[in-house]
Amino acid sequence: MGKVTNTAIETRDKFLTATRILASHAGPMKVRLREAFVPDLIALTPEDLPWPDLWDRFLTLREELAPHNRADVLMERWWDFELGRIASEIVDIYEELTRRA
Repeated sequence: MGKVTNTAIETRDKFLTATRILASHAGPMKVRLREAFVPDLIALTPEDLPWPDLWDRFLTLREELAPHNRADVLMERWWDFELGRIASEIVDIYEELTRRA
C-alpha cells in the first residue's frame, strides 16, 4: 500500500484541477481532455502516485492518450463517448485519491 506523502497530496490536487477543467471548460470534450491531461498529469511518475493499483489505472490512461506525447493527434480520431470514458476514469482516480491522500 502506498504511503501518503506531500507528493501524493500534490498529485491529488493535480487530479482535482483536471476534474475541474473537465467539468467547467466550454470547449468540446477533446479540448477539455487535452487541457485537463497534458499540462500536469502526462508527466506523473510512480513516485507521484504511490499506490500500484492507481498507478496501473493511470498508466493505462496515459498510454491511451499520449503515445509519443501526441494526445492532440490521437484524440482527433476518437468519438465523444470514448473521450467521455477517459474523462470518467480521470474523475474516478481523483475520487480514489481523495480517500487515500
